[in-house]
Amino acid sequence: MKVPLLLEMGVHPKVASATSSTSIFFTSLVSNTSFAVFGLILEDYALISFIFGIIFTYLGRLTFKWSCNIIAKEVEQQRDVFIVLMMGGVLLLSTILMASQELRDIARGCERTIQYSGGICGD
Repeated sequence: MKVPLLLEMGVHPKVASATSSTSIFFTSLVSNTSFAVFGLILEDYALISFIFGIIFTYLGRLTFKWSCNIIAKEVEQQRDVFIVLMMGGVLLLSTILMASQELRDIARGCERTIQYSGGICGD
């Protein structure tokens, strides 16, 4: 969620994207390390998630490179606009999916327990 803030501050879209990706890498590394230390990682699930992550990251990069070449053949600035639109699309899709998940859980009567107090179904 740093990307919109960085873009608003006038940071170049490529730099904002790279900064966000690096931040995500180190955050996930620390999270996975702490889960491993406490023995909370399911090895099969982690391996499948890792493999899918590598495959779809590679496919996403190829798709992005291909679409940038098609959309912005002549003007480099258009490529920057496309990066901003792609990041905005991902943020919009994430927001929609998170909201739909929460609405579905609320409609089911809050079957899952909320881990913090003060939530919709908390005591």
